[in-house]
Amino acid sequence: MHEVARDLVDRGYRAVEAVGDRAFDESWVLPTTFLGANGFAVVYDDDRYPLMRLDLHTSAEPRRQLARAAAGLASSD
Repeated sequence: MHEVARDLVDRGYRAVEAVGDRAFDESWVLPTTFLGANGFAVVYDDDRYPLMRLDLHTSAEPRRQLARAAAGLASSD
């Protein structure tokens, strides 16, 4: 995951979007708490599955944020 995150920044992506899960039950959808802790913000609200975005161009340190997100995913395996 760390390499994927780095690749997105290197390719010039402006943002990364993910669907969060407010009632995380070990499914394939990441918990909103994890996404929020890694810089993602809600852009389209939903009672359970909000769309969240990490804007790479307004972030002061997008590589570091994505690396933390990737490290968090790796440690949850």
